[in-house]
Amino acid sequence: MKFTLAALLSALLHAGWNAAVKAAARPAETMTAQMLLGAAMVVPALFWSGLPAMASWPWVLASTLTNTLTVTALLRAYALGGFGVVYPVVRASGSAMAYGFTVSICNAAGMSWRLRKTGSPLLIVRRNWRIGGRRQSPQWRPTC
Repeated sequence: MKFTLAALLSALLHAGWNAAVKAAARPAETMTAQMLLGAAMVVPALFWSGLPAMASWPWVLASTLTNTLTVTALLRAYALGGFGVVYPVVRASGSAMAYGFTVSICNAAGMSWRLRKTGSPLLIVRRNWRIGGRRQSPQWRPTC
């Protein structure tokens, strides 16, 4: 029950601050203020949890870039369309992008597993094209 209430509260908050951005005279400044306020609320938790591990920083940066692109597109969409159309499409597109990302990661992992005896796909590319050295004879050839 408490998870259901948390999900409903999250949905209400997301819809609320997106409606505030759409209704604002200066949406970009309103969105920036909301993002900075959210960051200021999270920073104290870093003292408790510490910074993420070094291996996770590329993911943090990729997530930040993706979020920046999404917010930029959201602000542009709000300038062009109504809240009742834009907000549901944007909320649904995040799930679609996550699905596409998951499928691509799983395909890459599967390809790496299949090619584990001949090397990873990156090593195969390095062998076949000049990336960091002279060309070597390929040990793997495409089957199609």
